Amino acid sequence: MNTAEEYYKRIIRLKPIIEANPEILRKAWSTIAFMTMYRMFPKDVVPLGMGRIHGVGGIGKILDPLTNQEMYLAVRANHNTYYQTPEMLAEQIGAYETAFEAEQDPPYFIGAIKAETEAGIIYSMIMEDISQAKRLPLQERPDDDFCEVVLETGILQRRFIDQSLPTDSDCERGMKYLEDIARIDVRFKKKL
Repeated sequence: MNTAEEYYKRIIRLKPIIEANPEILRKAWSTIAFMTMYRMFPKDVVPLGMGRIHGVGGIGKILDPLTNQEMYLAVRANHNTYYQTPEMLAEQIGAYETAFEAEQDPPYFIGAIKAETEAGIIYSMIMEDISQAKRLPLQERPDDDFCEVVLETGILQRRFIDQSLPTDSDCERGMKYLEDIARIDVRFKKKL
């Protein structure tokens, strides 16, 4: 049985590994800044998907010390800064935690990023890139909460990718991910 505490502990465990990688932090920041300001991906980020509200870009990979497996990372950044309030991000993150408890196979981990950009402070998400930088094809339908990952064996794996209608209880659940202990902060002064 999956628990919310187990899902939350994953970002706590992976946060220092992500923060120790300046290239991943730079790509996370540039993805957030480019999505917000230009609605496009930076050249060195793998475009994974673009929706009506947000884009998802692959920013690299890390080694998970617990599983000893490579984990690809993605940033999900919204196009409009007004939509990126802490409360709205908490709703979205809480929906992933709810999906984990319901055993709906969300990304291995989910986390919050607070980016300082020329457009101001912007909140976004960092998560496992389930496509592994597009090595594994995804079969998606617009506005569906799930997709299917085509594994190397050809088997389809159903994965939770997005909650179309988060709830107030999702917001309450997600707020802990925005606290300093769990949140990743990125700041760069470089002009885009």
